[in-house]
Amino acid sequence: MLKRSAAVLTSAALCLTLGGCALITNITSPDRSDSGARPSPARTFGLHDLDASQFLPPPPAADSSTQKADEDALMMSLSQRDSERGKEAAKDMDMDVFWRLLERFGQVSERKISRKALPETHRLLISTWIAARNAARNANKNYQRNRPWVNYLAGDETCRPDLKAKAAENDSYASSFAARIWSVALAYAAVLPGHSEAVIREAMSITNSRWICGLGWKSDIDSGRLLGSVVYSRLSGEPDYQAQLGKARAELQKSRK
Repeated sequence: MLKRSAAVLTSAALCLTLGGCALITNITSPDRSDSGARPSPARTFGLHDLDASQFLPPPPAADSSTQKADEDALMMSLSQRDSERGKEAAKDMDMDVFWRLLERFGQVSERKISRKALPETHRLLISTWIAARNAARNANKNYQRNRPWVNYLAGDETCRPDLKAKAAENDSYASSFAARIWSVALAYAAVLPGHSEAVIREAMSITNSRWICGLGWKSDIDSGRLLGSVVYSRLSGEPDYQAQLGKARAELQKSRK
């Protein structure tokens, strides 16, 4: 898993050297589902809209080997729905809400991550989350791909049928769920290196749960992680974001769960 995450970061670095990631400026406040975690506008960090077409390939064509692999992965996931991994995937879908993700990362890193307990860390992570969310929205506009249940296994319910309507509000590629969680994991791992492997493993597991649950295609999730890597990499080149990384790192060194 860690080798794979390193490969994703390498791909992101290649994107940056090709000049495919332009800076972003207007970051909007997160939704209410983000637990009232609202950074002040002056303290958010953002980039000019990322043009995902510069580094993400189009979604797989209907007759492509990648689409066939997506379909095979979906069929395999159906057999896991009642297994422990399937049940875990269903629970992981709740990580679509920011504060719940912080709780999960806090569990694996022995920290309580909240605006009150760790304000600098919270500010860093929510700003990263928002930037990834906005980048994913732009990618969805460029790459309009239906969710798996629209044209394939139309009668099949996902492992979380209660989330289908919400998921259907946006196109499937690249996965916003994966982009947000992956970028936040990279930022958190950077400021807490002693727990970086645990955080990355957890993020990999959570994002894979998305396709196991059937709420997205496997290639949507892979591309979402790449997008999240690019967002984090580009943010990391900004002086204000670098300063916030330093503040969060210093804060975490003084704290324990």
